[in-house]
Amino acid sequence: MADSSMKTDAPMGGGALFGVTPPRTVNAARRLLSKLIAALYRGEIDDIRARTLTYMLISYVSICKDSSLEERIARLENATPLTKGREK
Repeated sequence: MADSSMKTDAPMGGGALFGVTPPRTVNAARRLLSKLIAALYRGEIDDIRARTLTYMLISYVSICKDSSLEERIARLENATPLTKGREK
């Protein structure tokens, strides 16, 4: 017998999570987390799946922040005469 936490139900099916596509921005991740909390509260998603999805969303936001910071630092380094053209 299959584990019920592994089955795909309506909110999870079709490659979309709760009727939305995977987040592409931090704000989209925030909105998706809100929907995830509401779905857990209503019993539409089990706690194991909710925990896994929450972990992935937190990881995604962390990667977005790191990427943004990395881009900002690179722009500052390129704009600063002392570091312009210096090998990394």
